[in-house]
Amino acid sequence: MIVMKKYISEILIPCLLLQLFGCYSYREITLNELKDYPGEKDVRIQVDTNFIIFNRKADWYNKMDWITTDSSIVITNKIWKAFADTTNPTIEQKEINYSHIVKTEIEEIDYLKTTIFSATIVSVMLIIIIVIGATQGEMMNVNGMYN
Repeated sequence: MIVMKKYISEILIPCLLLQLFGCYSYREITLNELKDYPGEKDVRIQVDTNFIIFNRKADWYNKMDWITTDSSIVITNKIWKAFADTTNPTIEQKEINYSHIVKTEIEEIDYLKTTIFSATIVSVMLIIIIVIGATQGEMMNVNGMYN
């Protein structure tokens, strides 16, 4: 039973690491691509030396949305003070002119990095299982289980 727990943890811990540290990265796009982008992932914009990250997400206390106009991007953020209190949200609005934007990027999964990370995890798991199996076999042989 204890050996089975070790094997389960050897599988679940790397899976958790892959879930937590999934290999996402930002891909640079043009402003025209940003205008057509539906916005399900994070968008990062570099304005001078600062980065602004925004998305179209909503949770219990916050709803963020953005639209593109002919000359700028308008980001609207609604913040509620308490859960289920939909009255009187605080509204923050920021407008970023296209002339101030240095670079625009969207967050996407990087399949190459994810594959390399997954292969590394699987190979480390196999090595650990082989080492544990070999030490278990030696321990059984030493204790006289095998003739």
